[in-house]
Amino acid sequence: MITKDVIEKLKSSYPDIPIYLEESTQKFEAPCFYVKLLDSTQNQLISNRYIRKNSYELLYYSINTEECEVVANDLYEKMEFLFDIKAKGRNMHYKIDNKVLHFFVEYKIRLIKECEEMPKLQNMEVNEYGRENNHQEI
Repeated sequence: MITKDVIEKLKSSYPDIPIYLEESTQKFEAPCFYVKLLDSTQNQLISNRYIRKNSYELLYYSINTEECEVVANDLYEKMEFLFDIKAKGRNMHYKIDNKVLHFFVEYKIRLIKECEEMPKLQNMEVNEYGRENNHQEI
């Protein structure tokens, strides 16, 4: 769900650049993106409410280092918000190594799991018993 939105955001922002999901044994042809899910955690809050956090590394294979810097600064803006799932990018940072941009971002989303519906109370009887007043007049 989150990965799909990350890829869609990259596709809409960079329509002419190929995007890969799986690592290939072949070398990537520059320029291209490779989306890698680094870590995913889910914690229960209350009842059926959860928080899921996914951390990504977006690799951008480039022809030169200057282009990596331009794309990195652009990714700060582009990956800040995923509109489809209403998630804000956090802990964004990057490094450039051998003409490859390593851009890191994480997204947190809140989930509500549907609970199994329990049968509702069909009939209910109420018995009311009153106490008699045993007050004595003086």
